[in-house]
Amino acid sequence: MKKIILSLLALMTVAACGARTPLRRGQEISVQLPAGFQKPSDTKPTDQPQVTDVDKTYYDTVLQPLLEKKCTMCHDDKFGPFDSAKKFVVFKKPDESKMYMTATGKEFSGFKHRQVFKPDSAEAMTIVTWINGGKVTQ
Repeated sequence: MKKIILSLLALMTVAACGARTPLRRGQEISVQLPAGFQKPSDTKPTDQPQVTDVDKTYYDTVLQPLLEKKCTMCHDDKFGPFDSAKKFVVFKKPDESKMYMTATGKEFSGFKHRQVFKPDSAEAMTIVTWINGGKVTQ
């Protein structure tokens, strides 16, 4: 999440560089968010239900099909069900989650898996979104 925020800040800075008039303090700019990302709501965090675990619906409908498409070439015919996959994540900590670290080819506990997704790819962000408590919205 920190990387996403820093990326958006960098994008806003670069967008302002080419402007004919520089941005003034307090001036709003519009930024197009990548697909799958939502603008934070104006409600206070205490108004929202507390998410304490990864979402089964998101895994079943978004993430599992992606993993089956990319991972079953080397792994089992079917990528594990939700309860199995959940064991490979540390909620809200992608850099401590085996699923994200191995899929992006980063070293994890002394093991380095072949890179399946680039760390900044949409696929990797799908994994990060799930680990961070992402849900399927209607």
